[in-house]
Amino acid sequence: RYRPAGAIGWHAVEGRSQVEALHRTDEWRSLYQLVQKDGLCLQKATAEMRSDREMAAEACWSNGLALQYVDPELKSDWEIVYCAVSKSGTALMWAASE
Repeated sequence: RYRPAGAIGWHAVEGRSQVEALHRTDEWRSLYQLVQKDGLCLQKATAEMRSDREMAAEACWSNGLALQYVDPELKSDWEIVYCAVSKSGTALMWAASE
């Protein structure tokens, strides 16, 4: 359901979300590879990238302290918080209180 947009990259087609289209960009792939090595690289990501659930989970799995940089909505996602806390108990201080 994605179609190449020439040299510009990929874009959503037929109801796909912007986040789904984002996964197909070189920028997303590059950042994903960086956060796999060091989750704290998420700090320099755009707000759109920090709100991507897969990106946030990978960053927190790599380094639990990356939880401080994920989108505030994801700080209440139990899977994201679990990834972070399993790597660093200190990450709990950045989890949402709910």
